[in-house]
Amino acid sequence: MGFFVQKYCVFFISKQCIDLGFVTVGRRISYESGGAFDYDEANFSEALKKAAKVAGGYARIVLSEELLYVTEIVLPARDLLSRESVLRTAEQSIPENFQETEWDFQILRPLEKPGENKQVHVQVVAVERRFADVFRRALGEVPLVIDQILPESYILAHMEAAESGVTVIVKEGKGTILLCAALNGSVLATWVEDGSITPERMRAFLDYLDSHKKKKPQRIILSAALESSVESLRDFAHDGNGLFLKPYNLFVSAAAHGNRLGRDEEIFNIEMALVSKRSFFRRLWVYLRSWYHRMGVYRP
Repeated sequence: MGFFVQKYCVFFISKQCIDLGFVTVGRRISYESGGAFDYDEANFSEALKKAAKVAGGYARIVLSEELLYVTEIVLPARDLLSRESVLRTAEQSIPENFQETEWDFQILRPLEKPGENKQVHVQVVAVERRFADVFRRALGEVPLVIDQILPESYILAHMEAAESGVTVIVKEGKGTILLCAALNGSVLATWVEDGSITPERMRAFLDYLDSHKKKKPQRIILSAALESSVESLRDFAHDGNGLFLKPYNLFVSAAAHGNRLGRDEEIFNIEMALVSKRSFFRRLWVYLRSWYHRMGVYRP
């Protein structure tokens, strides 16, 4: 008896590199690196074209926190929730012109019946405008079909969605460190710093979390590559926090995220609005051709 095997190509785009990973989801989940393509602003289109060729023309994209702003805002539940009402509040905390970049929002808690003092929590993500411009131009030249564009911190938060209380995740990047506070699968706050994690940086982030979000973590998780930093951060476990190591794989987690369906305000998926030089039928052909790379039937 056969069963379906779904294959994904995931791009992780950071500030200077596009990393590829191939994930097969079936009876087992397997991962294989697809290589890396360095870029700068001038040759991003060329790097994306090379990556798209390896991917077979279809990809799911995770954007590094270096290229994004992620925040949580609170709105009165009695107000009509729309992109316009979210925009008015989000612009106060994210230093970008929302009319010139790409952004999306997601309701974190179901709306209750309208009434006094009722509030709704909303997650907002905006792409750095300069990168959004570069990305749009490249997509107008590269035959690539994208099914989802997701923030790095959003994937990390979803990996810890089953945990109760606040989790602080510390993940290494290429010359950077990401600190992400997550609660119930959503992102409370993130910091990106050059260099490595230090006790001073950890303390500063926890103080920010306490003063701005009124939250304290129940656990701190370091990605496995930061094993050498455990000893220097051991004191934070004495503050009532568990301190753990975990082997995060963003590629596998992004593939496992699945194709989420539902109302727009309930789903996080950044859409790059572009005017492509390629026709609709050309892009349809690329999509159909890439189907072979994503789907297969396994018969033991």
